[in-house]
Amino acid sequence: MNIKYFSWLRDRIGIEEDDIELELEVKSSDSRINTIETQRIEVAKNVDKELLQIYDSLLIHRTPVAVEAKDGMCGHCFMRIPPQTYIKVLELNEIVLCPSCKKKILIPDLG
Repeated sequence: MNIKYFSWLRDRIGIEEDDIELELEVKSSDSRINTIETQRIEVAKNVDKELLQIYDSLLIHRTPVAVEAKDGMCGHCFMRIPPQTYIKVLELNEIVLCPSCKKKILIPDLG
């Protein structure tokens, strides 16, 4: 057997070791995902159903789910928020979505 064969074999074994390490990482990640999904289900039991439905819809279709309003404009699409809608944001009485991009609008940091 020649040196090229041993070199190829050594490289091949190294690749197989990398594959095993990646498989272990994937299994570990899958386990962590399952744990988080289980925790989410438990937490979701205590959340208002309508609020959870809105959040899930936003999360599936568009991240980030919520953005801060800046100078009366959406922090995501930068479209001007109508004055009456912006007042609703400041009142904190309901969930307000940007009329343009449908992100949840958060009040600006007034600090």
